[in-house]
Amino acid sequence: MTLDGLELLERTTMQTVVRAIQDYYESSRTIFQKEEDSPGNIAEDVLREAGAGMHKT
Repeated sequence: MTLDGLELLERTTMQTVVRAIQDYYESSRTIFQKEEDSPGNIAEDVLREAGAGMHKT
């Protein structure tokens, strides 16, 4: 991968992350306020579910 390609990938990834934060801020805030589990455990659950969703065929 060229440096330009790497920079494009980095910029695109950052834009995607920022957009996801903007889109899901309110719902995630509500989930964290209501949940009794620690934020770290919630984050682990979300990542595990997202990873499982990526492997569905």
